[in-house]
Amino acid sequence: MKRIILLLAEFCFLIGFSFGQKDINQKDSLGRKQGEWILLGIDVPESGVVSGGIAESGTYLNDQKVGAWKRYDKNGESVNALVYYEYDPAIGKSTRISIFPNKYFASGQPELQHYPGKCTVKANSIRFSEDGSIKEIIELDSLGNEALIIRAMSLEEMNAMPYFQTTDALISSKAISKNLFIPDNTQFSGYFLVEYQHQLFQLGLFEKGKLVEGKQCLLDENMQLIDALIITKGIAIQQLKL
Repeated sequence: MKRIILLLAEFCFLIGFSFGQKDINQKDSLGRKQGEWILLGIDVPESGVVSGGIAESGTYLNDQKVGAWKRYDKNGESVNALVYYEYDPAIGKSTRISIFPNKYFASGQPELQHYPGKCTVKANSIRFSEDGSIKEIIELDSLGNEALIIRAMSLEEMNAMPYFQTTDALISSKAISKNLFIPDNTQFSGYFLVEYQHQLFQLGLFEKGKLVEGKQCLLDENMQLIDALIITKGIAIQQLKL
């Protein structure tokens, strides 16, 4: 089970580096590392990773690490951390600017995993419960601000939140699915609260990232509700007057 969850987290969320490509571990005519590389324990003995295990994986530019790099555990199996490097073309050198360690429960199940996104200095993150279910996903914009927050939440907790209280006054009962926000991340199912740009909220039952039963609410900068859609079977069928 542990191995399955680790593979799922890697495949679904770590927007990373394909190990099966033919053009990995390449050097240019000057002998400089370029493009995607996989470093084994034998290549990085100071890492303590077994000689045949994966120690690090990421991208080189002119023999310098750039962007997000994955660091692996001593067995070369689980990703221990995501490390960011910034390249300075003026001096032809890279500097490590941030590191985001992953966490695991005592059972070995993933608790906190990081993966690269739009920001070049900060990582997105996903938190799990010990049973492997998703608790929270946070994705950042290019400036490192929280752009998308996805939190597991019970229906009772959602109904108790004052921000999303609506009247029953119906404006329209036509299908208005074009107004329904669908996040790029589609790997979560169950009862969740989705927050986009701190203004658009969805709460209810999701299937593969799409709200199928619940409510979509638009709030102003003062957290006042200004628009609400009722979603049934994945379609916004009611707009409520507030």
